[in-house]
Amino acid sequence: MSFARRIEYDEDAVSAKRARGDMGDRVVEPPAELHELLSKLGDPGPVSLESSIEEMVTLLDKELEHRRQKVIDVLTSCVVYMPHKLTVYSTLVGLLNAKHYTFGGEIVEKLCADLQAFLEAENYNYSLHLSIFLCDLGNCRVLSLNSVVEFLEGYLEAAFEEDIPQVRADWFVYAVLHSLPWIGGELAEKKTSELDNILDGLSRYIEARSRNHVELLQVWTGAGGHDQEDYLDSLWAQMTTLREAGWKEQFIGRHYIAFDDRLQDALQHNLPTFNPPPHSTARNYPSPWIVFRLFDYTHCPPGPVLPGAHSIERFLIDEEINWILEQNLLDPKQCVKALLNYPKRAQIPLHYCIMEVFFSQMLRLPAAPHNHLVYASVIIDLCNNQAATVPQVLGVAVELLYDRLDTMQPVCVDRLQQWFTFNLANMDYQYEWAKWGDCLDKGDYNNKKVFVREVIERCLRFSYYDKIKERFNPFFKALVPPPQDVICPMDNPDHPEYERGKQFGQLFQEKAPADRFLPELTKEGGDGFDGDAFATFLSMMLKLASKSFSHNFSALMKYHKVLKEVCDSSEDMQGVLLRTLYTSWKNNIQYIVVMIDKYLKAQVIDCGVLVEWIFSDEMRAEHHRQWPWEVLNSALIKLSKHVANLRKEVDQKKQKKPPPLAATTDDDGMVNEKEDEMDDGDDNLHTKQQHLDNLVDFEKNLFLAVLHKFSIFLTEHVVLSEREGKEYRDEWFQWMMGRFREIFLQHHGELYPMRDELQEKLFSTAEIATAVTDVFKQSIAFRS
Repeated sequence: MSFARRIEYDEDAVSAKRARGDMGDRVVEPPAELHELLSKLGDPGPVSLESSIEEMVTLLDKELEHRRQKVIDVLTSCVVYMPHKLTVYSTLVGLLNAKHYTFGGEIVEKLCADLQAFLEAENYNYSLHLSIFLCDLGNCRVLSLNSVVEFLEGYLEAAFEEDIPQVRADWFVYAVLHSLPWIGGELAEKKTSELDNILDGLSRYIEARSRNHVELLQVWTGAGGHDQEDYLDSLWAQMTTLREAGWKEQFIGRHYIAFDDRLQDALQHNLPTFNPPPHSTARNYPSPWIVFRLFDYTHCPPGPVLPGAHSIERFLIDEEINWILEQNLLDPKQCVKALLNYPKRAQIPLHYCIMEVFFSQMLRLPAAPHNHLVYASVIIDLCNNQAATVPQVLGVAVELLYDRLDTMQPVCVDRLQQWFTFNLANMDYQYEWAKWGDCLDKGDYNNKKVFVREVIERCLRFSYYDKIKERFNPFFKALVPPPQDVICPMDNPDHPEYERGKQFGQLFQEKAPADRFLPELTKEGGDGFDGDAFATFLSMMLKLASKSFSHNFSALMKYHKVLKEVCDSSEDMQGVLLRTLYTSWKNNIQYIVVMIDKYLKAQVIDCGVLVEWIFSDEMRAEHHRQWPWEVLNSALIKLSKHVANLRKEVDQKKQKKPPPLAATTDDDGMVNEKEDEMDDGDDNLHTKQQHLDNLVDFEKNLFLAVLHKFSIFLTEHVVLSEREGKEYRDEWFQWMMGRFREIFLQHHGELYPMRDELQEKLFSTAEIATAVTDVFKQSIAFRS
């Protein structure tokens, strides 16, 4: 169905010409003093907001004569970067348009050009800000309502294009839904049938839309009783509530009402027909997400009431706090200031709303917008700034999250414990630990026990063993690991390698060169290397380098030749290295994680061998811990980055390659030197391309191996449980299934292009459990 109609041009409206521009991710920077004045407009101050807007109109009125374009640049940049003040700037533009009609047309033209450029640059956040602002200009009589309707219908028509992925259509629908709280009331009053047409189209899109992705992206699995709606379903429910309330809400600052007498007679402009950038397979779109809810009104103290989950006010609060974080999160002090100055703070339980948004971002799947340390820094500053209230709210949030850990996805458990540990380090590891004593009675794969155990182990990365033991022993003695000393089995006189260990130890103390060790590691007869001798060499090296990471790195550099030559000889030797590293440092997991990373970078071990080792029978006892999956995902990420960098390098060489020239010779019949250089360049490009092709094949095979290992593990468990008449969805299954999902979540950029091959080689067989293949289908759905 077509939602586009011919624009009914008002007599007092003029078309604004759309311009294209190469915006990338930035807006033209205006003069600093003008930017400062406009960026502070709407901040709390001694005078009313209306008076501040009046003063700004007077100031800009003079500026327009000499710096018109710069005023336009600064206003558009404020809209892009400070959307939480969007209605302040729309009112300002409305007043300026009422006095300077041509200025209004010029800024509308600039906004349209920026919107087009941001969409082409795949900057969907900034595109959304501009879309909402353009709609609000309809309230301020800068744009005609016919033009606003046409604009929204253009978005909706883009959502109904054929042969496009759902994620593209979703964004256009989301932009329309997001804009309606601002302009819906005006349209309901003056353009009723047109609004009904838009809402009817939205309703049919929402109803027909696939939701196969939802389960994969939920923080909690199963029927846990927690609100976990898809973002479009949630917003549509909120929009329905708003419509039933007559489009009346309490949180959008409609400042233009105070100036209605001056705006009502203003001449209006029309927007051109919207032409979205065409779809292509290379274009990226925002992934869907699940709306995160932690609090309801029962968790908040007496005072302002927290709006319900399906009220539009809840959406507007969340979105404005998200906007503030988007612009200020990397500057903790400024971020705290902006949050505490939130204009509607007196109408809501602000600290609860802020905490819910923090955790919604931190636990968002497939990826959080920022690292957990960024959120931790702001939360710490917020607690210090509001010491009487925020720590208590944070405590309530932590307890609620702990209570809900049983069904939380493991990747979210990881993020939560990483944030919580960093937060503890800034609280001297003090907490009401007795509340969490129930985890001690749980199984090893229970999320609560995993969480507390991993918190304790990660605390050891930030502090001394004795201090952590003192803090946790009274409550979790069974979970506190033994002292973090290196283990050297060859120190035992009864060990069969004791004498060889002494010999190697003497050579290390004498600072013998790498070449001195190779003969000692070779089997008699020179047929390969001796695994026992190599294990002894490694064990002694790790023991003598155990004082610090620096000592380990130095040992790796000094004896890299030995490690490389032995490990290159066979995959078995790489397995010896991994097993010896684990045996030596199993009481200090951080060393294992860091050293495996170093061995991979030094090309001493291969990613494929690492995968085999992690899924080996000897490592099953460690699968309930977090570190094997940290190591696995880190290795896969590094490999993918290496492939991406090499692909970029090859593409750049192809672009720089000059067109082929006809062969020329000099007077002596010799080929021209420049052509020789071109041939050399071709050879180099061919070598790089061949290396890239080999690496891409290796990456595909590695991902196939990882997913195959998981699929077999999980399917065997399902079959065995059903054979024994047991429920297969036990704690082991939920944990391993969560780690399986984590592969798709963390590496969807690499796995999605492989979907046909994965389907053919792995997930089309009936031998794989349905629960396993469902995860694969969900991973395809959230990118499609």
